[in-house]
Amino acid sequence: YILTYADSIPKEDLPYALYGPGFDNFKSYRSDVFFYAGDLESDYKNVERNELIKQISGYLNLVRSNEASDYDINRDMLARFLVSEDLAYPEMDREDLNRGWQETSTPNYYSEARLDQLKNDLKTEKYQALLKNYRAQKIAYRRGAQAKLNNGNSILELIKAYNPDVRIIYANVGIIGTALDGYDDVGGRSTPMRQTDVRNSIWEAELYLKKGTVKFRCNDSWLRNWGGNYGPDNLLVGDAMPDGNNIAVEEGTYHIKLDLSNYTYEFTKLSK
Repeated sequence: YILTYADSIPKEDLPYALYGPGFDNFKSYRSDVFFYAGDLESDYKNVERNELIKQISGYLNLVRSNEASDYDINRDMLARFLVSEDLAYPEMDREDLNRGWQETSTPNYYSEARLDQLKNDLKTEKYQALLKNYRAQKIAYRRGAQAKLNNGNSILELIKAYNPDVRIIYANVGIIGTALDGYDDVGGRSTPMRQTDVRNSIWEAELYLKKGTVKFRCNDSWLRNWGGNYGPDNLLVGDAMPDGNNIAVEEGTYHIKLDLSNYTYEFTKLSK
């Protein structure tokens, strides 16, 4: 979009538009399979089981071999270039780092002259070449990620064919965010949820929430966490996405349900 429609972007928004692509949750996600790889046990009497373990191990090796791809190594090339051009990172929200970049209230955080220079620089061959290279790498990475996802789904089908009742067991699921006691940056901890259905991994809680945002996570850690789907809407009912967006809520008391079999969540505001 920047390559084609740079002139249509207000100059005060350009730093956010340029730095934004480098902060993509999609590239940081790592599959849950690594948590369970150590549980694989061969059985020389069970040919089907051993074949399945070979398939899973092959998939894990494929994922590991692709983790240090050129895109991963160079994924911050755009940010490094902008810093070298003396364009500061956009200002972070000082009260809640999880909200990310905010429209700055600091006078002259970006001077008019610097923004005018940036708008002109975007038309130069140097900037155009950088943006084209970055776009190409991002497309290549996403295609590779889609291939890994397809491979993972194929392995999942093999596992389900071997054992239709197979499921991932989650423990110590909680909810955290500015709507409670804040995130880690202010010492916030996860508020525990109760597991109401062990087999289907349903977790529930009834909580008073302030106006703010929340996410779900296991063991008070970000290794496994879920948020809302990507997009402009903040929904109180939706898909629980690994490393997803913060979920925005208004003040009130809610019945909260997290389904970690179907990976959905639901916030129901109570009348009391």
